[in-house]
Amino acid sequence: MDENEPTGKVRLFGKEFPKRNVVGAGLGLVCVAALAGVSIWYAVMTGTPTSSDTQPTQVTDDSSSPQTQEEYVVRIGVKADGWDAATSSPVIAHITSADGTTDYYHAYAANADVSLTVPSDGDYTVSFVSPVNADGSIYRVPDATSVTATEPTTDDGTATVALPLRVPED
Repeated sequence: MDENEPTGKVRLFGKEFPKRNVVGAGLGLVCVAALAGVSIWYAVMTGTPTSSDTQPTQVTDDSSSPQTQEEYVVRIGVKADGWDAATSSPVIAHITSADGTTDYYHAYAANADVSLTVPSDGDYTVSFVSPVNADGSIYRVPDATSVTATEPTTDDGTATVALPLRVPED
């Protein structure tokens, strides 16, 4: 064998490796680096948020008078004999305002009074989605009810609605 003839091995870190393995590993590293570069370029170009973009920012108000948003509540309750928190579905209240600015649903436990936050005082319409018991029985829900929003500290009572049980037909 001639001394100038390549042996097909490369010495790295004090060990000999076949040239084929070294070239394959080098190409693999080049591919990984290229893929990482393309991914970063794509994220920058499409505006994909990074971890620094998802951090909350503090907004400060430079005006001299502090702004406070008033809060109002609608107090509702449902009495449903036979309702069980473990096996019955919750009561779902649908709250809407006359001007259409408020329209949302809220699920809660029957036989309890709740205070739901609304953006302004005035009258709201509340309708209910009937809860269902484990045996398939449901409750008859009344037509939509009108309730008046009050300030949270006002104790004007709760508009409690009794739901009679309707047994499923066999």
